[in-house]
Amino acid sequence: MVIIFQKKNKKARANFERIIAAHKNPELNTQMREKQTDQSHVRRENGNNRLLAEDTERELLNKLVVFETGTAFTEKNFTISKLAALMGTNTRYVNHILQNHRNKNFNDYLNSLRIKFIIQKMIDNPEFLNYKINYLAELSGYSSHSRFAQMFKQETNISPSQFISRLSQEQEKRRSAP
Repeated sequence: MVIIFQKKNKKARANFERIIAAHKNPELNTQMREKQTDQSHVRRENGNNRLLAEDTERELLNKLVVFETGTAFTEKNFTISKLAALMGTNTRYVNHILQNHRNKNFNDYLNSLRIKFIIQKMIDNPEFLNYKINYLAELSGYSSHSRFAQMFKQETNISPSQFISRLSQEQEKRRSAP
């Protein structure tokens, strides 16, 4: 029983450290996104079935990057139609861009953005660590704390409460270090 707990704890710590490293090094996220785009480009060239002109696709990708830096995705009931309207295109093109350049469907993409958003908030503002999970869920656009917890764990392999606990410990260590 103790061994199982130690293995779980070790795995949770590794997941936590991976999450923190990714959020502290935005260049790494950019490089990963560029790599995904390059890989999807090769896949499309091999398939040779283009839905969009290259310049249109590039323009939509730029709009998607701008969208990702904002907070519109934290709106409750945010839909692919709303994203398409923000980007000035249709849902089919948005879906195409997400599938080919983010390797995700809309729901997975939206959940990923929301979880990254709330993680960054907790890292940047230690006061967020004192908030209830229900409030964090609401801030990130989820209608229920259980859905938030489920998506958080799916995205990070660690529960929100474990993440908050570990981040609190980490920040406490930094404060007490000389």
